[in-house]
Amino acid sequence: MNLRLFVAALTALFLALLLALPWKVEDWQALLFWTAVTALLAQPSVPLSLLGNVSLHFLGALTLVFSCSPPAAALAASLALPLAGRPILLERELFNRSQVGLATLAASWVHAANPGIVGAFLAGAAYFLVNTAAMLLLAWVRYALPPLYAWRRNFAPYGPTYVAGALGGTLSGVLGGIGVTLPLRVALASFLAFYLFALGPLHPRRLEEVEAMGKAS
Repeated sequence: MNLRLFVAALTALFLALLLALPWKVEDWQALLFWTAVTALLAQPSVPLSLLGNVSLHFLGALTLVFSCSPPAAALAASLALPLAGRPILLERELFNRSQVGLATLAASWVHAANPGIVGAFLAGAAYFLVNTAAMLLLAWVRYALPPLYAWRRNFAPYGPTYVAGALGGTLSGVLGGIGVTLPLRVALASFLAFYLFALGPLHPRRLEEVEAMGKAS
């Protein structure tokens, strides 16, 4: 399959879903705040062994899932991604933002169908699976890498991290949904960042260790 055709199809699917779904924003303050937090979480990243990077963007995306309607969360998560590098390549930007948007939509639908803590973990798993599926297709289309090989080397070690991260997103979304004030949201975001980096689950050094394990296997 041609790379441009693949990216065009992925982008068209994302845009079509955004246009088809009903839009509803109940709390603009929460949407703008968590979009900004998601953009900040996306800045530190660790390169993966084969292609792509892993960052904390997904935590912000999951918080948007639990705080906003599906299309609003998906668009906000896609716009919160930083530019992938220079020179700015249109295909790369369209792919990155479309696959993140589709993963966020999938997580939103799963959570809507399964509200509660279990649904939150399922939403985290759905985000990871859709995100990873798009990356595996890219690896196959662009580099002719077998999907199973790319999965084992590049993505499999991060699955539990995404699912566990759903807990933080759930906590943020629940507190945001009951009308917490902006200062409390700032304090909550600071706590989440401290937890992730200081206590280990997403510490950059830990991510590097996981990547090294993937290269050695």
